[in-house]
Amino acid sequence: LVSHCRVLFHNRPRHTKFWQWAVLYPNYALSEVVIVSSDLVSSLASRNSLLSILFPALPL
Repeated sequence: LVSHCRVLFHNRPRHTKFWQWAVLYPNYALSEVVIVSSDLVSSLASRNSLLSILFPALPL
């Protein structure tokens, strides 16, 4: 995603700093936040499944 955005917005003849600060950097930061949050969800799901395997609920 970041490389495609760089290709689309990098070579602007005017307002290059504006495009970097207004489009590229927020888009990069947003994509990093999404990647970290998906990794966090994956690790929490793994932890929950491991706990359910190691400590199964007692039947009533």
